[in-house]
Order: sequence, then C-alpha cells, then structure tokens
Amino acid sequence: MRFRRKMGELLEMPPEVTSNLPKITISGFDEVIIENFARNT
Repeated sequence: MRFRRKMGELLEMPPEVTSNLPKITISGFDEVIIENFARNT
C-alpha cells in the first residue's frame, strides 16, 4: 500500500486514482455511478 501511495505522490496523481476505494457519483434522482468497484468472491 505504501508503494502505491508513494508512486501516486511522485506522479502527482489524485488519491482517488491510487486508492482501492470505490467512487460513487449521484447525478439527480435517477442516476448513480459506481467506479473502481471490485467484488470479492
């Protein structure tokens, strides 16, 4: 995890790009977009 964070800082990438957290965008009342989601099976 440290390596990923350090590389993100070195390349000046936002933390959202290098994290393993999903990004949820709600647009209005009828649209939800979930990005960077990985299901653990």
